[in-house]
Amino acid sequence: MSITPFVLIVLLITSFLIMYSCLEKDKQYTSGNSSATLAEYDLNFALLADINESNLRVIQLTDLILNETQIQPSISFISQINKDHSEIQTQLKKLLEDNLIIAPKPIFSLGLTSEMVKNDLKGTYAFTILKEVVQSEIEFLQKIKSTTINQDFKQFATDSVIVLQRNQSQLQKLIR
Repeated sequence: MSITPFVLIVLLITSFLIMYSCLEKDKQYTSGNSSATLAEYDLNFALLADINESNLRVIQLTDLILNETQIQPSISFISQINKDHSEIQTQLKKLLEDNLIIAPKPIFSLGLTSEMVKNDLKGTYAFTILKEVVQSEIEFLQKIKSTTINQDFKQFATDSVIVLQRNQSQLQKLIR
């Protein structure tokens, strides 16, 4: 039983095709209208989950403060922080969806109850917790900004940090 020249040629061509396909490691991948290499999607998913969680904590904290506090000068500012973080949350959710990333649903404790906010006559304790959560969110966003290659996430982090730093300085004034 001998191997025919036709079978040898087919085996030879097949082996060349297999070797050639293995050499195509830097191939471009497309998603929708954009074309990007896999490296552009190299994001720190844990940081994205942390940003999502801290942002939702700020929204819940500001809701609690707005519902329970009687400190008039701070109500409009806390309302603005709530609005800013709601907008950031909407942008983050859209970015995650556009990049096919699922953020885990965060489970956290605010470390603050409505009774504690009612009894905090100056709001210092609630504002301090809020300031700490905003600060950690700023740090998470700065890490994303400095480590990702994805331009959409980099721009999101840059824009969000500007808003949060402004809010952070206003919170510092309220605490004094």
